[in-house]
Amino acid sequence: MLQYEVADCLTRIKNGYAVGKKTVSVRKTKLNIQILAVMQSKGSIEGVSMNEEDPFHMNVQLGYSKGRAVMRDVKVHSRPAIRRYYKASKIPLFKSGLSYGIITTSKGLMTTHQAKKDGVGGELICVVE
Repeated sequence: MLQYEVADCLTRIKNGYAVGKKTVSVRKTKLNIQILAVMQSKGSIEGVSMNEEDPFHMNVQLGYSKGRAVMRDVKVHSRPAIRRYYKASKIPLFKSGLSYGIITTSKGLMTTHQAKKDGVGGELICVVE
């Protein structure tokens, strides 16, 4: 049994990009679906499709531009043992704004840029480069 589904999902995506796969299979959870929707809206992945053979998994289509991965790295920032919360005024910028974080707020999951603009804080889940 996995302890943290989000870290497993993000690690599978990162490893899929590292070996040049077109798709990877990840566990289907509500939080994973929301995180992947944010990543798809920012262009870090091509898309997500449900797996017809296994209802507990979904397929993530990885994106490449001119043979290079569109996402360089993803780091899990908050874990079950160490939750990292930020006020709206204290949300950090990553790589001078070139990277983005995914944060859970009272208004749902969004990027750190959007959370700063909306003036809401929350738990920083991960940082995508």
